[in-house]
Amino acid sequence: MAHKVIAATITTTAKTSSPVLNIEGWNHLAIELPTCDLGLTTATCNVYCKVAQTATGTFRKLAVDGVYSGVSGIYNWEVPSTIGNQFIQVPVKGYNYAVIELSQEATAPLYVKAHVSM
Repeated sequence: MAHKVIAATITTTAKTSSPVLNIEGWNHLAIELPTCDLGLTTATCNVYCKVAQTATGTFRKLAVDGVYSGVSGIYNWEVPSTIGNQFIQVPVKGYNYAVIELSQEATAPLYVKAHVSM
C-alpha cells in the first residue's frame, strides 16, 4: 500500500494549514495533529477539513451525512474539542485538494502532518 506524508503547518495568527494538500488520486487522508496547547492559546480546538477540486478554487467545509443530536441531515465534518496528540481519519475520497482548519488562530506554528494512502 502506497503512503505519503505531507507537511501542513498552521502558522501564527492563521487557522488554516499551508500549503494546500494535493490529495488527488489518494483514497485515505489522516491528519497527525500534535497536542493543541503547543500552538494555541487553549488546550482544545475543533478540527475541520475544507476541500476543493482545484488548488486555487473556493475551499468549502467538508460535510457528511449523519445523525447528530437526534437530527438527521448533512453536517460539517469535524472533530470537536480535541486536545490533539492523535491521528484523525478524514473522509476525503473523490476530492483533489484539501486544507485543515482549526476553530481558533494559532499563537505559534502548529506542525501538522497529512498522511495519504491508497
